[in-house]
Amino acid sequence: PDERAEPPRILHRHRPVEPERLARARELLGAGRRRGEEEGGVARRQPHEEERERDDEPEERDGGGEAAEQGGHASMMTWRRPGARPSALATAVGAALAGATLAGATCAAPPRPADTAVIASGADLESANPLVTIHPLSRQVQRHALFVTLARLDSALRPAPYYARGWTWSADRRAVTFRLEPALRWHDGVPTTARDVAFTLDAARDPAVGFPRAGDLAAIAGVDVPDDTTVVLRFAAPQPDVPAVLSELPIVPRHRLDTVPRARMRQAAFATAPVGNGPFRFVARDAGTRWAFARNDAFPPSMGGPPRLARLVVAVVDEATTKFAGLVSGELDVAGISPTMAGLAERDPTLRVLSYPVL
Repeated sequence: PDERAEPPRILHRHRPVEPERLARARELLGAGRRRGEEEGGVARRQPHEEERERDDEPEERDGGGEAAEQGGHASMMTWRRPGARPSALATAVGAALAGATLAGATCAAPPRPADTAVIASGADLESANPLVTIHPLSRQVQRHALFVTLARLDSALRPAPYYARGWTWSADRRAVTFRLEPALRWHDGVPTTARDVAFTLDAARDPAVGFPRAGDLAAIAGVDVPDDTTVVLRFAAPQPDVPAVLSELPIVPRHRLDTVPRARMRQAAFATAPVGNGPFRFVARDAGTRWAFARNDAFPPSMGGPPRLARLVVAVVDEATTKFAGLVSGELDVAGISPTMAGLAERDPTLRVLSYPVL
């Protein structure tokens, strides 16, 4: 299959949803949405605020301390249940939203492979370089799909093995030695080593780079690399546990970034044409439209092995009604929605709405 093929219809740059069709969609969403806006509901958009500004907010940092929201107290995410077919409600609403006819089979979007997932983003991903990224969805894609972190947080928010298969503390807890997975490779075939870890941590602590969470690395006094699969972190004071930031900062490739001046890291070509080492590899970017990733079949079994999905697409959909159209028609699998749309989404058995508080 063509890895660069785009999901059909609303995600196709040459076939946008037409304004008159979106007007009909707004009629369907109707009074419930208007009431929420009139009452000053959490999804009300201010005159200066665009949909793209709040679509991917808030992000709750897995380490437990970072959360932000634009104008409300809760975030809602909707996704299509795996294997679900559009319900009668979804078909009817989707037809009005996307301009399809219920009886016209020739008007239906071409089927999308079941092993492809499409996630909506309210704005283009900021960058593929984790050292300079603030945008929440960009960070999630980096951390969970394109790259790997030294450790990852378990359900109790405690560090668990990932690229580091285990670690040992010194008696005074001022040094920790990580044992790394030897089979992990960058997507260009180069082995991932302890030198990549040291490079990442040194760059992240360099003020010239401007890593947003450099302060969380301030306790690190030095990084030693005894060999390719061992890295030692030295701290200025005893540590209670592995710092949470090491479960959140993806490792970047030294061989691709060590020639980039630290102050120019944000402008480097790597930001839009990255080489990762995670479960998905970068395939293509269409600026302002989508990012496409494909399964990394060489991802080590000890770290989870290759993902079940063959492709992951992040589609830029910055209009709320168009986003909802994509969900009910099945062209989008995951999208943030405004709370005023939750009631309509919950009536569709093929959709699942997750609402969670912002702390």
